[in-house]
Amino acid sequence: MAPESSRQFWNLAALQVRRELIDLAHHHLGPQGHGARHHSDAQGNIIVQIGGTPLTGYSLSVLDAGPGLPVGFDPAQCKSLGMKIVLALAKQIGGMVQFVPGDKGEGTKFTVIF
Repeated sequence: MAPESSRQFWNLAALQVRRELIDLAHHHLGPQGHGARHHSDAQGNIIVQIGGTPLTGYSLSVLDAGPGLPVGFDPAQCKSLGMKIVLALAKQIGGMVQFVPGDKGEGTKFTVIF
């Protein structure tokens, strides 16, 4: 089924980006990235944050407290299909992907700004 409008396409793409970032966080959770133990907050949740305004733009962030990214990580060189999907969809909706270490140096925070 094709989207009926560019706004509907944008909404579907943003939803898929969110889904892929959550799947990536879930897949790489735990201290060795094997799903062994995951603590993004006191309850062990993956945290999703959405913010912004029509004037400043919007952001979607997914935070985890897994093992973090390897030194020199380049999402454009990543072989993960999920990361490729995130990058492609972010580009299609005019967004950009940023990543930083998570809170207290644990895990990763991926943010898509659009």
